[in-house]
Amino acid sequence: MPDRRASVLQPNFIVSTGRTGTKFLAQFLNKRCCGTSARHEPRPLMRRLGYELALGRISTERAVEVFLQRRRRLHAEISASECNTYVEANPFLLFWLPVVRKAYAGYRIVHLVRDGRDWVRSVIGRPALVLPDNLLPFLRLLPDQVVERTDQMPECIACFIRDAWNPRAVDFPLDPFAEQWREMSRFEKLAWVWRKKEEYVHAAIGEDDNAITIRFEDIFVTEGESPGLERLLSWFEIGDDGGCTPGALAEVTRQRVNATPRHTYPHWREWDDEIRRTFDSVAGCWLSFYGYNW
Repeated sequence: MPDRRASVLQPNFIVSTGRTGTKFLAQFLNKRCCGTSARHEPRPLMRRLGYELALGRISTERAVEVFLQRRRRLHAEISASECNTYVEANPFLLFWLPVVRKAYAGYRIVHLVRDGRDWVRSVIGRPALVLPDNLLPFLRLLPDQVVERTDQMPECIACFIRDAWNPRAVDFPLDPFAEQWREMSRFEKLAWVWRKKEEYVHAAIGEDDNAITIRFEDIFVTEGESPGLERLLSWFEIGDDGGCTPGALAEVTRQRVNATPRHTYPHWREWDDEIRRTFDSVAGCWLSFYGYNW
């Protein structure tokens, strides 16, 4: 069978649950690393197909065909550039990981994981998982041309279209939380989303020698050096042409992009025992898996 993989020089990918600084990383790589073309969430995002792939409604083989077909223009742009390294920082690729592994030769992946408690706190002040269940079927009927253009819409509309493609436990009949989903609080549902996405990533690349996991907190440090950013650059074999010392790299990472302006939920250190138990009952297993402790 002919090799249908995309011809992209040194393809590298940063995937995550979102709210993990991927926009900053793309900007940093473009500004500081000569010979590197970095993109943040390039079109097409293919939210609907990624969702259907996660649910097993389309095969990986068919998904690879569609993925390569819809990304032809993007691949052509990358190939035409004078860069020798491509980095894509794209949380929407999370459900596409099985396809990425088949579509690109010589790929490398960084899975960026963030403390689930901080992730929930960051997301809970945003319009995620707020849609009534009876509206979901209608929003999911919108054509891809609409779904792909949420960046051109008023945010009050776009946020609901994006939300329609967030996974929900009821989408996975065998999930242990499927039957109780409608009775769960929004806090519990967000904890479940973080858990589900991390569970999916581990199943897709947990034993892949071309993939590593770096903790968000090791990149975006509050003081000292940034071992996570150094490791990311090393893994992608990218040199920093800005003359940064390790300490200076840490200073760069403190310049946040798209940060949550004001939190509406207290820091997890201030949670009472009941809230802690609630989070642990939903997502505590993956919290400890990645080395996060109370």
